[in-house]
Amino acid sequence: MVSANSIVFVSLFLGLTAGWQQVEVTVDRAVAVVELRLDGEPAARLEEPPWRVEIDLGPELAPQHLEALAFDGEGGELGRARQWINLPRQRQEVRLLLERDGGRVTGGRLAWDSLEHLASSSVRLSFDGDEFEVADPSAFALPSHDAGRLHVLSAEVVFVGGATARADAVFGGEYGEVTATELTAVPVLADGRRLPRRAERAAGWLAVGGRPAQVVAVDHGSADLYAVADVGAGRHLEGLAVELQRRTGAARFNSPLYGVGLRQGDRLFLLHPSVQKSTSYDLFGITSPLLATNGGTAWQLASRRFVDESPGDLPQRLADAVAAAALEAAAGGRPRAVVLLLGPLAVDESRHTPQVVRRFLDRLGVPLAVWYVEQLDVSLRLAEEAAATRAEERRKLVPPGERVEVEAVDPQAIAEARRRRLGAAREAWGEVADVDDVAAWVELNGDLRKSVARQAVLWIDGAHPPGAVALGAAPPGVRLVTVDDVAGGGR
Repeated sequence: MVSANSIVFVSLFLGLTAGWQQVEVTVDRAVAVVELRLDGEPAARLEEPPWRVEIDLGPELAPQHLEALAFDGEGGELGRARQWINLPRQRQEVRLLLERDGGRVTGGRLAWDSLEHLASSSVRLSFDGDEFEVADPSAFALPSHDAGRLHVLSAEVVFVGGATARADAVFGGEYGEVTATELTAVPVLADGRRLPRRAERAAGWLAVGGRPAQVVAVDHGSADLYAVADVGAGRHLEGLAVELQRRTGAARFNSPLYGVGLRQGDRLFLLHPSVQKSTSYDLFGITSPLLATNGGTAWQLASRRFVDESPGDLPQRLADAVAAAALEAAAGGRPRAVVLLLGPLAVDESRHTPQVVRRFLDRLGVPLAVWYVEQLDVSLRLAEEAAATRAEERRKLVPPGERVEVEAVDPQAIAEARRRRLGAAREAWGEVADVDDVAAWVELNGDLRKSVARQAVLWIDGAHPPGAVALGAAPPGVRLVTVDDVAGGGR
């Protein structure tokens, strides 16, 4: 008889992982052989303690499935353990229990827990892709439904601090009273056609292993947007916020400019560009969700001070933070995008290159927009301030009464330096949009949200790595989401 407790992983890969890594398991006394499999292929075989070995996870970031199988001396399987690598991992947990009355599902109970956060900031429940409100998540009734059809109930909890956890339950139809709880979210993009609102309209669109995958739910509409900002962009973002405030004036909250970039139900998360906690994996700081009631992305990304101008001993790791943001975005199971804001002379001490991170996001199906934010008038003002500071320092070193001239600032030289910096950003990241004034800023934020509106997330039965899911018999114009499927990638 197979026992789930015969073997467990000691090595847990909770963060971004690549290259040669030591894998260790612990087993009970009856185990004679351990076999490690990576994405279904044999990776190592152990026949005696210590039950550890180094295996190659590949040269760059990629979603992977690691499995450990335990056998007795006669080759009989005793148990197996598995873990996902470079895919969302739960540091918090949501438990969703279905309530039945005479075999019919009538309601549910929701409970949650977290290792890092004590309280939740919001709870979202959806039934067949449509959100519904409940007075008490710990005991609630389901909307009226046909018991003979397939249904999916989803629960998402956002904890104070921005961490999220999700649980899903599928019942009805071919499942009857049985509940399926392992689902995979697959984002798709529709060009020039309406996205499906019901699972049956997306039947056959996806395939796993060459066979049609059953689509059990569709998530559309509300989106999750994640942003990482270079500290060097701070003064330029402030300049954009000042100009937005000038244009909106006293009618700010009623101005169309105030809401550009977010819609009702959307969430914006900001990730700090430096690792904020020293653990066995990289933990980047993340805000609680910012909602459309507080302004759109154009307003909030420009006005909110979510990075420290003096990060101290914490080096910026912009590319790594983008990869971490993509993991968070993929975990949400909603239409999504990540935005990287680069400023002049951006310093990046990431362990992974921008090219590797872009390929990683492509595998996850998370679009990326990279925006270079530098206004010439702000750069000129900063150069003049720096020249004045240098002159003041020189005055302290010369005899009293000796004249010290302030260096003249050459606007053409400042403009040429800006052009070179933008070119360097594009060389590193590929498509990079140029934000040189508030008009470009507003346009990019609006186009970003319009492009995300073309996404839908199809939930399919079973747990599958992204690489195992392919497009099936989808209509023309429908395809899997890629890293480039976002407006504002270049201007």
